[in-house]
Amino acid sequence: MGELGFCHLKDLLSTINTALVSDITTDSGIPIFLVRMVHNKIWYWFLFSSRCYLSYLDPGRIFYNVSPFLMPFVIASFSGKKWRKLAVSLLLLFPIFGITQFQLFNLGTKINLFRLFYMFLSIIGFINLVPKVIRANGFRKRRSKSSNPKTKRSGK
Repeated sequence: MGELGFCHLKDLLSTINTALVSDITTDSGIPIFLVRMVHNKIWYWFLFSSRCYLSYLDPGRIFYNVSPFLMPFVIASFSGKKWRKLAVSLLLLFPIFGITQFQLFNLGTKINLFRLFYMFLSIIGFINLVPKVIRANGFRKRRSKSSNPKTKRSGK
């Protein structure tokens, strides 16, 4: 469905109509009630829309379009408590945006939007990862001698 797997609403509707017509005409010797029960629009809508939704989250497409250097940062965007809800909600909402809005753009723009989304997730991951690396390496603010309570002399 769609160009390079970027399916959108128009592709989804044409695929559902084509599949319904071909499947209903194929089952000609079966009672019509059974044919209509198996091949109905609600089932086909759920089947093809979930296939279209999950195609945006396909690891093969993500690794093909996103630089391998960004992938550790994309994975790190899901590790921090502070940004996890934002990253997961964006990841779950992005396919809905793709299905509804990508029909307006040409293929190059679709690929760039897909890459920009994962670059944004990698920026979130970078923001999560930097404080962890700093804490792990022991970089801390050094106290000056006057602010250290042990070096202050009492009474003088």
